[in-house]
Amino acid sequence: MTNFKLSTLACAAISSALITSSPAHAHALPSCDDSGVLAKVSHQLFIGEKNVVQSGDPITQLTKTRQTKLRENGPRTIAQRYCRAKGYTEHGRKKTVYYVIEQHTGFASFSYGVEACISGRDPWKIHGAYCRSVR
Repeated sequence: MTNFKLSTLACAAISSALITSSPAHAHALPSCDDSGVLAKVSHQLFIGEKNVVQSGDPITQLTKTRQTKLRENGPRTIAQRYCRAKGYTEHGRKKTVYYVIEQHTGFASFSYGVEACISGRDPWKIHGAYCRSVR
């Protein structure tokens, strides 16, 4: 049993060292309009609307996606692609949706992760004022 624990810890340490020491590469990130990314954004917005915002006017469509910033060099080991899109609500209102795609922040640090925010619909300021951390 002890050998198993040690080998598991050793594997975890090695994979962690490989991930954190590898340089940030934007080519490892999907584009802002990738269907998988937009599915993750939509899911986060749905959960936020249902559990926090509860406006009764959820985002139902995302259009005009574009990249606003790319960080892949410097001291960072995680590449970040910043994006924005126009979101349309059930009642036809237009909202700006900001999201960031980050390398090695998905499941077990092996895939990308996505964080999304709707400007004006972050009552707890989780992403800072006016979605600052994902802009």
